[in-house]
Amino acid sequence: MKRNRLVTFSKVLLSLGMLLTAQGIKSQYIISYPDAAEGMTICRDTALLHVRIEVTLNTAFDTVTITLPPGISYVPGSIVTLDSNRIGLSMKEAGGTLGVPRFAFNTTNLQTNDFVEFSIERQADCDAYVHANTGGVFKDIVRVSGSSGSVVDSNVTVNAYNVGYPIISFIQPLALNDVVIGGSYQRSFSVTNGAQGCADKLGLYIVYPGGGIELDSLRLNGKRLYAYDVIDDTLFFRIAGADTLTSDGVLCNGESIILTEYITIRACNTVTTYRAGWGCSAAPSGWCSTVPGTGSITMAVGTPALTALTQTTLNFVDACTPWSFVITAHNGGTGGPVAAAMFNAVIQFAFGDLPSSVGHINTSRITIDSILIGSQKVAWSLVTNPIVTYWKIVNIDLNQITADPDGLGGLDDLDMDGRYDDLRGTDSVKFRIFVRWKCNLYCTGNFIRNFNTRILCNSMCGSPLTMAALRVSPPIEMGMKVDAITVYPPVNVIDNEPFEIRIQNSSVYSSTSLFHNSAQRFRYRVVIPADMVVDSVFFGATGMVPVIINDTLFVTSNDDTLYPLRIFAHYVCPPGSSGYREELPVFLDYLQNGTTGCGCFNTIRCATYKLNIICSGGICLDGPANFLPVLRRTDGSLGFTDSTATTRVNPNTLTPIQLKRAWYGDSLQMVSTMVQTGNYNNLYLQFSALKTPAGYARNRLAPVNADVRFFRGGTMIDSCRMTSFAVIAHPDSAFTRFVLNITDSLPIDYQDLDSVHVLSRYAVIRDSTDMADVWEVNGVSHYFYNLDAGDETYCGGAYIPEFYLARLGANMWPASTQVTEFLGCASYPLSVADNYTLGQFGNTGIISFPGEFRPGHYIDSIKVVIPTGFVLDSAMRIGSGITTQYSVKKLIVPAYYDNNSAVFVNDGTWPLTKYSENNSFWSSFRYYISPTCNGLYPINQYIRGRMFAKSNYWNHAVPLGNIPPDTSITPPVIQNVDWLIRAGSNAKPAITLTNETGPIQAFQPAHKWKVRMSNISSQAAPYTWLAIPEKPGITITSVVSVSGPPDTLVPINYAGGRWYQISVTGLSSGTFADYDVNFTYTSCQSDSLHVIAGWNCSEWPTEPGTYPCATTEVFCNFTPVEAGVEVISKAEPALPTALCDTLSYQYNVNCTQAGNTTNNQFRIIFTPGLSLVPDSILAVYPANGTNWQPVLYQFNGDTLIGDLTSHPDYPVLTGLPGVQSGADTNHRQIAVRFKLLTGCAFVAGTSFAVNTLADRACGEPANGIQVLTLSSPLTISGLEVDYRATHTLIINHDLYCTGSVHMAMTTEIRNDSTSGNGLLQITLPQGVSYVTGSLGCSTSPYCPGFVSVAANAGREVVTLSLPVGVPENTVLRYSMEVHYSADGTCGPNTVDMRSLVVFDTVICPSTPGGYCIGSLTQTGIASATLILRKPAFVLDQFAVRGWPGGVGGEQVEISLRISNVGSDMLLGQDAWVVFFTDENESGAFEAGTDVYIGRVNFSDLRSGDDTNIMIGHLVPAGLNTCQYLAVISSTGLAYNTYCICQPSEVVAMASLHYEAAGPNRAVCPAVFEPMGWPAIPGYGYSWSPGTNLSDSTIANPFFSSPVQGIFTYVITVQRPGGCAMASDTVTLTVFSPFNVATGIEDVSCFDAGDGSITITVTGGVPPYSYSIDNGLTYPYSGASPFTISNLPAGQYKVRVRDGNNCESVGCQ
Repeated sequence: MKRNRLVTFSKVLLSLGMLLTAQGIKSQYIISYPDAAEGMTICRDTALLHVRIEVTLNTAFDTVTITLPPGISYVPGSIVTLDSNRIGLSMKEAGGTLGVPRFAFNTTNLQTNDFVEFSIERQADCDAYVHANTGGVFKDIVRVSGSSGSVVDSNVTVNAYNVGYPIISFIQPLALNDVVIGGSYQRSFSVTNGAQGCADKLGLYIVYPGGGIELDSLRLNGKRLYAYDVIDDTLFFRIAGADTLTSDGVLCNGESIILTEYITIRACNTVTTYRAGWGCSAAPSGWCSTVPGTGSITMAVGTPALTALTQTTLNFVDACTPWSFVITAHNGGTGGPVAAAMFNAVIQFAFGDLPSSVGHINTSRITIDSILIGSQKVAWSLVTNPIVTYWKIVNIDLNQITADPDGLGGLDDLDMDGRYDDLRGTDSVKFRIFVRWKCNLYCTGNFIRNFNTRILCNSMCGSPLTMAALRVSPPIEMGMKVDAITVYPPVNVIDNEPFEIRIQNSSVYSSTSLFHNSAQRFRYRVVIPADMVVDSVFFGATGMVPVIINDTLFVTSNDDTLYPLRIFAHYVCPPGSSGYREELPVFLDYLQNGTTGCGCFNTIRCATYKLNIICSGGICLDGPANFLPVLRRTDGSLGFTDSTATTRVNPNTLTPIQLKRAWYGDSLQMVSTMVQTGNYNNLYLQFSALKTPAGYARNRLAPVNADVRFFRGGTMIDSCRMTSFAVIAHPDSAFTRFVLNITDSLPIDYQDLDSVHVLSRYAVIRDSTDMADVWEVNGVSHYFYNLDAGDETYCGGAYIPEFYLARLGANMWPASTQVTEFLGCASYPLSVADNYTLGQFGNTGIISFPGEFRPGHYIDSIKVVIPTGFVLDSAMRIGSGITTQYSVKKLIVPAYYDNNSAVFVNDGTWPLTKYSENNSFWSSFRYYISPTCNGLYPINQYIRGRMFAKSNYWNHAVPLGNIPPDTSITPPVIQNVDWLIRAGSNAKPAITLTNETGPIQAFQPAHKWKVRMSNISSQAAPYTWLAIPEKPGITITSVVSVSGPPDTLVPINYAGGRWYQISVTGLSSGTFADYDVNFTYTSCQSDSLHVIAGWNCSEWPTEPGTYPCATTEVFCNFTPVEAGVEVISKAEPALPTALCDTLSYQYNVNCTQAGNTTNNQFRIIFTPGLSLVPDSILAVYPANGTNWQPVLYQFNGDTLIGDLTSHPDYPVLTGLPGVQSGADTNHRQIAVRFKLLTGCAFVAGTSFAVNTLADRACGEPANGIQVLTLSSPLTISGLEVDYRATHTLIINHDLYCTGSVHMAMTTEIRNDSTSGNGLLQITLPQGVSYVTGSLGCSTSPYCPGFVSVAANAGREVVTLSLPVGVPENTVLRYSMEVHYSADGTCGPNTVDMRSLVVFDTVICPSTPGGYCIGSLTQTGIASATLILRKPAFVLDQFAVRGWPGGVGGEQVEISLRISNVGSDMLLGQDAWVVFFTDENESGAFEAGTDVYIGRVNFSDLRSGDDTNIMIGHLVPAGLNTCQYLAVISSTGLAYNTYCICQPSEVVAMASLHYEAAGPNRAVCPAVFEPMGWPAIPGYGYSWSPGTNLSDSTIANPFFSSPVQGIFTYVITVQRPGGCAMASDTVTLTVFSPFNVATGIEDVSCFDAGDGSITITVTGGVPPYSYSIDNGLTYPYSGASPFTISNLPAGQYKVRVRDGNNCESVGCQ
């Protein structure tokens, strides 16, 4: 007995022979392996192959060739002869390649019984990694060849070995957040090995795109690594050896290395790319496998802001001496010094009152000599002010500075571009301006007020910004501003009568001026006329002693203040003078510094005025003696007591000067008196007045009438009213001369010393631009005169009539003259004012019409533009009230909108307005607009408002009575006004989104991104929101605000995804808010989530799809990492074991790769006779834990599936951790225990298999789930067999539907001869059968015998008997034929083969009787692949078109393409496509439910070909004609198709083809036009639209439209089954309608035939035809109007037909 042979030998001897003997086939060589082939790790070590060659026949020239698997190579020189039977017999290298080395014996001839044992070393490279990952087996094929033949060992089940390799994971660094340009940072990443194979050489490269990140150093365990190569922006590193890799120089399972980068940021948002690899060298060319990673950064959020501007004045003495300013501009931005820095700054400054417009450098007043920053002189230039283009501003581009000019706290080179033009958010820049004043500007108010600066720059990441201009503090004022001096003399200066001249200044700025000092003085110089005597002088309230040098009065202030000057004087007329005009020049001097003597300013204002001197000239001897005329407004031109405009004021309540003021539409009355000297028979009154200014030169007044009364001795002797005035050209074209000729009205006895009193009236007939801007005396001269030989004769001077007219100009303007500068979302007012400006009476602040209500315009409506991107907030009308300027306010709302304009209409309640305290009518319409998110783009545009008004409404309020007939009353006018609205680049709120987490290496089922919303602008961003469009494969579980206490946002669904309304107040400038976006995913590819954000000024959008503005967005990326599992055997029972004993096992399920795994299962694939001990399957997590608990399991056939997730400690939320989770080995494993029982049916020597199932976190199956782990073969006491059998199974070609396949088999007996009860079993694939009687054998007498053919689980099992006593090393050769028999799986199928020994009895205590009968022991197995070839059909392009047939059913046309994607059809083979109606519309064929309607057969369709078929069929009524099926099947049909891979079917909706709408056509108006076609019973109809149709739910409604147009209708037809709707379209063009009017001429007598009808047609298309018999005939034609004559009396029905052949509607 040799029962223990396999157990006691320490070396396994495996042999293969091919030598025939009388007892069988014997081999000439025996190849065996004294030791199992050593496995190896790729790229790391070498492994031995130990081979023994035994010679059984003499042979010569023998060689050994070893074919190594892919990636395995021979180590040259490593062959070593270990043993031989002859001294000196050895092996040596004999050529070949490293992959197929050849060796030879060192002797030519070998003899029987010679043997040699030798070893070689092999090593593995990257090709072995590929081979292993494509399912390759590592088996070295040994071939021995010589003169007598050759022997090959290629059995992959013999001496195969494992090749190990590492599986590395790259754990990328966490995102760096809040980084800044120039900042230095560190971040770490790691490389972990999760597999059994170790790595001793790692490589790494890092890509820093565009130099955006500078690597300072890379360190591993504190040791710096140096790049061995740099290509462009990529750095390459080697990591190998104990000094850099690990302490033992290898990275093995569960070990990690952590590398740390020390970096400097050079550019914003740079993404770093990593790739780590292992291989046979550290260079990328030697890498076998690589893993990528990404490093991301997000920039800190900051907003620069110019928040302070201060100045210091240095070295100022006076205006004559140069001095300098030091300006300090402070960056008070938010968000950190660098994030809020101003980069690439440009400083701009100027002088001006408007900070938003910077101002203007007036080079006529000031000279800039130089500018310094620190000690460095900088260049500057003058550039155009962007707001007011004719202004210039100073521009300093700091890019010119290449060295630090001002040290710590000032300018810096933050972006490292070599330019010191950056300013941190906490720093200030100082620049010193050296200036000189330009003196001696004569009569000019030489003054500069305020200094403004703005800074142009970029944000940290390059966005251009404009810092809003600031005004310096303390303010800068230079020079002396006196806007004007005004002289107020009396209108008429009477000889020897005292009078006062008042000289007043306006808009004086001096006390805050840089030039102001206590030593400054003001001096008036007044040139005094020769006849004028100065009596006294007051400077302010202080009396001054008049100082007159030559002809000039000098008055100098006693202090530094400028007061009004009052001169009291009288005139002494020369003898005989009647009057004259005298000029009065006035000068104002400014003495800047009395201490230094600087007279830089001298004369700053000048003025010249004329005095009208009236002299008595002695006693009047000849001509009229004139007296001072008196003018005032008429009572009918006085104002009203209140805004009701019903009662006029009493003139006695008004002062004389108030009565002398008038405006357009008023009337004046003038009282003129004289005494006649001498006897004359003529008399004239002349009155001269100013015309309108040059350019117009029109009369301001129109004479109305005059009441003339004559007195003699104090008694009126006569009177008359005169209405005729002569308007005579004046020698001075600026004047108008009115002459009243009283001659014809003189009394007959008019004589010396008679007096005349004239009350004349005049209307003011000019307004607007015809009038002066200020109140002015409009009278020029006045006097009565007689004509003496053509010469005017009168006594006394020419008095100036004192009255005042002013411009009453209607205009509109923005209520604020400043440019409207929009910043942020505030509501801003824009105003339209209707205004009548009144020239002011002097500059005394006197109200022109105190105590009077004088109404202005009547506003009909106002139309204002609401600019695109703005909304109307509110509107009000503000009118000047009775006592206060803003006493009348009325909120109003638009009556309607006209496109983008709001229209406000006066509903009669808008109050009238009066002139205001600044002497103007005004009525302000103020409306507030605020921007939306798209209204604050950088703009600089004008928008328009329009006011529709009744002008001169003071004339319309009540009848005024005294308005002359020729005075024009202006009709309603349209006034336009334009506003300049601005929004600078920094006016608009701006938000950004950044992914603070960076790209995620998704290793577990749920992750989250932190998304930051930042306000990078200087304005608040309200109404913030987030939106996340739906993305297949990604599910958002929640969005949580995490800037404060966690707050889960409420999602709102919209068409594209979900969005979140975050905050009404939003984000203030320079702030941010963080949100966790939690998600799960089912996509296993790299993907990204699109996150969108926006803001708005006043409301959230309806939904993100309607958001009108540009959004900010970020794409959050993730890459699901690989995840794998394996089963590790931890405990097995000792063997052999008794049959029916309990066997205990433990396996650990291990996560091998970076990713976690979910849905973890453990499977046991049982072999027959093996069973589970009930409730024995337990698990524990972690693997080294103690909480062993049962897990749920179920059986699927012979497979147990255990649910490891049912263990109470299983990490349900994350799954079983992978390498990237950082978990230790025990937490990456879950251990499983179970117990098995062997039964009588167990086949000894067989194994059971285990494996594990799991999913990646993304849902796809994990790697490694196909790998089966076999238990050790279970040897049973009492079932031992001494021999083993090695089988081969060769199938020489594929199997088709016809014919058979020859299977050649060999069985080699090893270790001992065969005993009794031996069997061979060949299990065939499903659908394949044994060909009866085909068994053959060539090794008689050692041939298997046929036993039986039986079915097992749908597969045929052919059983053969194994002969008894077959000697050891004997090879049996035999064969059989198989053929196709029924449905089977196309493609590869497995043929299984095994050898068994049947035992009569064996002890099994647990069975009845204690014995098992017929137990089996397996002695060998083999398998081969049989490819089954059959046609496989794909059905597509399935279309069904139907035509309604009413009660007869529906005629259908079916078309279909059939493609053969399998093997060729057999010659003569028919296939059938069978068609059905899909009665229940399930989309799949159901026998007994779906109704057969037809079939088509086809044949000879070769592989790769296709064919198209088409049939027509009448589908009976009552069937579902909506959906059809096409089916090819080998079973279940009346027409089955033999030998196909699988059934094929396709479904199609039937389209309905039916021109139901009728043809397109033109129709006449108001005519009932039939549409469509008659209905088909059972079908439904619907027309859209339904307008102008008699019924939209029937097949053929009537259409009628009275108007011209093109009308398109769609009819939808529905089948009786309620499906497969079809549509058709028709277009009807309606001709132009026309109207008919008739006129008749009756007959002249009842029997006359002379009547006529005239027909007039409007509309339609000529030519026209006419009918008078209601359209029966149209005998007349011609152009319209058309007259039909010679008609007798009677009734005629008139119709007209036009060129479109359309008839008129109805008859006339």
